Amino acid sequence: MAEDLFSLTTGSRWMILVVTLGLVSVVGLTVRIWSIERSHRRIRSVLEKRVFLRTKELERAYEMTEHVVNAVKEAIVVVDPNGDAVLVNPAARGMLDIDSVSDDSRQICRVFNERFPDLHEFMREHVQGASGKSSVTIRADVSGRRRVLEVMGTPLDGPEEGHVYVVRDITDALSLLEMKSRFVSIVSHEIRTPLTSLSGSLDLLDAGVLGALPDRAADLVSIARSSTDRLVRLVNDVLDLDRLESQRLTLSPTWVSTDDLFVETLRTMQPFSTKHGVRLLAESENDRLYADYDRIIQVLLNLVQNAIKFAPSSSTIVVSAHRRHDDIEFSVEDEGRGIPPGELESIFEPFTQIETTDDRRDSGTGLGLAICRGIVQRHGGRIWAENRVPIGTRFVFTSPLARQETNP
Repeated sequence: MAEDLFSLTTGSRWMILVVTLGLVSVVGLTVRIWSIERSHRRIRSVLEKRVFLRTKELERAYEMTEHVVNAVKEAIVVVDPNGDAVLVNPAARGMLDIDSVSDDSRQICRVFNERFPDLHEFMREHVQGASGKSSVTIRADVSGRRRVLEVMGTPLDGPEEGHVYVVRDITDALSLLEMKSRFVSIVSHEIRTPLTSLSGSLDLLDAGVLGALPDRAADLVSIARSSTDRLVRLVNDVLDLDRLESQRLTLSPTWVSTDDLFVETLRTMQPFSTKHGVRLLAESENDRLYADYDRIIQVLLNLVQNAIKFAPSSSTIVVSAHRRHDDIEFSVEDEGRGIPPGELESIFEPFTQIETTDDRRDSGTGLGLAICRGIVQRHGGRIWAENRVPIGTRFVFTSPLARQETNP
């Protein structure tokens, strides 16, 4: 009886233990599940806030982008990967006279694709890679008028996402450019003709054809000759600059040697350098390059003349040419006072001159360096200025050893 009672008690204990462990496990599992759900709710809350904030940011970015696209004065057209317009901003609708077609964006895009086939075809070819150009000039009929449109395109988030194009109406700008060119040519011709006659007459007076002139009259004739020569140079420089800007300057490249270029440059500038007490020195490896002989001479003469103007008496100007890879690098170095660092680039702009009290500055037109830059760029080179240490200035320009210029 006692043994049965002991056995029952032991079995109950085991039962109680098992039940207790089960309850503990259930409670632990419940707490664990509650903890996981709480953690998930916290993570979900954080993610929902992030999604909400990100959505707001995207909405603001979209609204800002839409506002910018609609507010800019530049005409913007966005096309899909097939080259069909999917967005035409108000500036483009106004420029192309399709603003009143419809308020429906899809209808406006359809009208654009149909009304401007040349523009549409360029965009289609450009998107598909058939056109290697990033910009093109297209003539199109707008409101019965023939307009010239300049179109520039760039990929939008990668080529597969379409392209965005900026369209500019350059009809009036081209008309003004043509009018300016005609005006410059006419005025220059009308000025140069009487100047030639005036210069010849002054030369005759100075040569004593009408007899010896009084000292005062001779001084006045000399001043008149100097001013006439300066006007002739100014007219010629204006014509050269206009040809360069309008891409009408014709180059005649041939094989020339650097030695020949320097011999001609020093021979021409020797009287001017002697007058100002400046010594000219040339350094050349006698390389040959394919370039327009007269135009390279024009650049060298201008740079050497400028150097002489600002070089102190008894100083030396060194003109050199050295091979640099596939280019010839020309340089003109003087021992003058240098150029203010802020003006090393601006001096190549038209009508820009360095302020100085030196009266030799009066012989310049302010166009020489601009013309030099244009000529060098037409040859495929570049030109720049730098200050030497401790004193002086170094003008450098490059020209390819072999490059055949193709005139437009």
